[in-house]
Formats: sequence, C-alpha cells, structure tokens
Amino acid sequence: MMTKMLVFCLFGMLCIQLSTQQTATCDLEKDAGPCRGIFKRFYFNKVTGACEEFEYGGCQGNANNFETSEDCLAACQAARKK
Repeated sequence: MMTKMLVFCLFGMLCIQLSTQQTATCDLEKDAGPCRGIFKRFYFNKVTGACEEFEYGGCQGNANNFETSEDCLAACQAARKK
C-alpha cells in the first residue's frame, strides 16, 4: 500500500513539474539567436496569446521556438488553459 501511495505522489509531482516547464517555455520572449540563417519558426506571444511566425537564425535562441504553428499551439495554448 505504501509503495502505491509513493508512486502516486511521484507521478503527481512529475505532472506538475512538466506543466510548469511548458508554461515557462511559452512565457519566453522570441529569440532569433545570433546566427544569420533564415528559418521559418513560430513562437508563442504571451501578449497576444497567439503563435506568431518569426525568422530563426539557426543557433542558440531559446525554447519558445517551434517548427510549426500546430506544435506551438499544442504546447502553449494547452498550458495557458491550466
């Protein structure tokens, strides 16, 4: 019984941690990075509450950087509903 309770608590803590990390990612400002490439990417704009296109340079930047608007929406709008 104690083992089941421990597993349940650990699972709950993991879910909370993952949710918090995703929200933090979506709160980051867009960051094209210092490189000079031109890659079409999407970031979540916390002011407008929408995923917007930007040009990513190809290196560094931050985690608020998605290859498709669908990926951005799936990650950030779900996090916003919590």
